[in-house]
Amino acid sequence: MKKNLKRALTTAVAGVMSVNCLALSSVLQAGAATAKYEFESGKLTGDAEVKTDDGNASGGSYVFLKTGGDEISLTVPSEKTGMYTVKVSYSAPYGDKIQNLYVNGVDQGQCSFASTAEGVWKELDLGTVKLTAGDNTIAIKGSWGWTNFDYLTVEEATLPDITASDTTCSDPAATKEADSLMKYLSSVYGKHIISGQQEIYKYGPHDFEYEFKYINDTTGKYPAIRGFDYLNCNPLYGSEDGTTDRIIQWVNNNPYSENQGIATSSWHITVPKDFSSYNIGDKVDWANATYVPKETDFEPSKILEEGTKEREYYMLCLKGLAAELQKLQDANVPLIFRPLHEAE
Repeated sequence: MKKNLKRALTTAVAGVMSVNCLALSSVLQAGAATAKYEFESGKLTGDAEVKTDDGNASGGSYVFLKTGGDEISLTVPSEKTGMYTVKVSYSAPYGDKIQNLYVNGVDQGQCSFASTAEGVWKELDLGTVKLTAGDNTIAIKGSWGWTNFDYLTVEEATLPDITASDTTCSDPAATKEADSLMKYLSSVYGKHIISGQQEIYKYGPHDFEYEFKYINDTTGKYPAIRGFDYLNCNPLYGSEDGTTDRIIQWVNNNPYSENQGIATSSWHITVPKDFSSYNIGDKVDWANATYVPKETDFEPSKILEEGTKEREYYMLCLKGLAAELQKLQDANVPLIFRPLHEAE
């Protein structure tokens, strides 16, 4: 983000990009459509064996992966690095089974193979993955075993365009600076990944800068996004731990870079463990407070009920938090805010 990027407070919902753990990697020679590889032509270990007793199998042969630890591996050449869609033909007459997948020696997670009738083969789509140029090794390693494998196919994937359609804040009252941050995030969406690191909490095993120094020492650069937590901005403790000042410094006067950093913050709401005996406004030692539901008699649902002690406490928490967020807005500092972090 350019140094002249305008800043203001904004609230955003954090998203997570997830990857299917069932993905299997392979490669396809450049220019080809769909390439097919017979498992019986691969390398077998353990009790895995080639069988020819099923005329429905491709080429009349298949591999029976019998026990855990058995492995079938294929070498598939590619002229270029890219994204490929992979499918496997299998038969599971012995019931639902789970096996492990490896690509170039790296564990890709587990695949679930649903039960089939004997002699019935199914082609299972295992997703789209990035593969490198040259020879790649794809291995299926038995976890539960007792599964038949016929062939594997790979083809160059047709990927959708990833672009941001909504590039302004949903709040019509958002400031122009808030929209500037939103537009920046939208401009890199689908094109780049912005690096980030959460800082440790106060009274943790080391100081706030530990992770950031480690990243810089290891990579030569600091992350662009720094994660904070307003956990200690709490009526139980009397004062917060300087989180607001660190956010302002990270964004406005970043000591590590010419460019301003981006700030995000979660908010754990800490409550007294013995809430029924607690007097609103009293200070409580850290050891006698918690944000773990099973460790307190605080009932979150009562926050929505007028006149309850829980609501009174929650509103006091909001008042303290709002004062800190106002300081950020006054300093023209944007914040990607993640309230009620890990709420249950």
